[in-house]
Amino acid sequence: MTDKHNYLQNTLNESFFNKQPPIININTISYNYKGKQVNDSLKLHNYSNSISNLTFNYDAVSLTEGDYIQTKYNVLGFDTTWQTINTNEIKFSSLPPGSYTLQIKACNNHNFWSDPKQFAFSIDFPWYRTWFAYIMYLIIGGGSIYLFIKSRTRKLEIEKEKLEKIVEERTSEVIEEKKVITEQKHLIEEKHREITDSINYAERIQRSFLATKEQLDEKLKDYFVFFQPKDVVSGDFYWAHTLQNGNFALVTADSTGHGVPGAIMSLLNTSSLEKAVELGIYEPAEILNHTRQTIIQRLKKDGSIDGGKDGMDCSLISFNKEKTKLVFAAANNPIWIIRNNELIELSPDKIPVGKHDRDSISFTQHEVDI
Repeated sequence: MTDKHNYLQNTLNESFFNKQPPIININTISYNYKGKQVNDSLKLHNYSNSISNLTFNYDAVSLTEGDYIQTKYNVLGFDTTWQTINTNEIKFSSLPPGSYTLQIKACNNHNFWSDPKQFAFSIDFPWYRTWFAYIMYLIIGGGSIYLFIKSRTRKLEIEKEKLEKIVEERTSEVIEEKKVITEQKHLIEEKHREITDSINYAERIQRSFLATKEQLDEKLKDYFVFFQPKDVVSGDFYWAHTLQNGNFALVTADSTGHGVPGAIMSLLNTSSLEKAVELGIYEPAEILNHTRQTIIQRLKKDGSIDGGKDGMDCSLISFNKEKTKLVFAAANNPIWIIRNNELIELSPDKIPVGKHDRDSISFTQHEVDI
């Protein structure tokens, strides 16, 4: 009796099981706060980078105890995880452009699940992300780059033309300047050649006033002459002459001035010495005294108030025929004698042969046995 009661009880319980899963129906869709009727599929137009406030309104109906229905959903193409919901609305705050499939499933109080209800929808890309927009971007960008390059090229061509014109003008100026410089160079070379020829000619004239080798060879036996002026012509000179008393006079001198002025001054000094000797003066001190007066008189005419103060420093030595005595007078130039490997210095008068504060004082004459 008990087994029969249990069998009847189990058969009664099974008769009350709800094996029919809930029926799911998607009613409306709204997005961007606008509602839209549901079809088999839906394309949503988008005007930004995503759809905002996308809402699906659905119903899940069960034959028994609808309050105990459990619902889950997922979105293929976005999130495949099944999410449990307790309302009849599925909301998405932001979905990017793309193709999606919404799946909704529900179970009744006896845990019988329905097959997923699927709804396919897609979200368009905004107009500025479409192929047409990209092609327009390419056309506009390429056109802008082309126009920029064209404008830049034209600007560079204009600048190039300006530079070429400037270069042409500068080249013409340089050619003209080079022509002028070449002419000046030729002129300078011509003047230099003339000056050099004149100086060389002046050097030959100056050398004609120096003591000749024949003069020195005749009066001296063992001697040398070291004459190395700084310039081609200079104020340095050496002069020799046989005096009226038969003695041989030798002068080494340094005229005031250098180069051409010094050379001219040396000619004046040499001619003044010769004038004194031609007058028969043979004492060294008197020769220098007379030479000094001649120089002063000649330089009075130089145009200065006090007359020229040029002249020379020199030493004048005179040998007798036997060369046993040396008579000398010196103006700022000492005389050296080497005797027995000893250097003997004969001091000069500290006055020049020329205009000076002490030009009225006679030069001192000395006599040395040699």
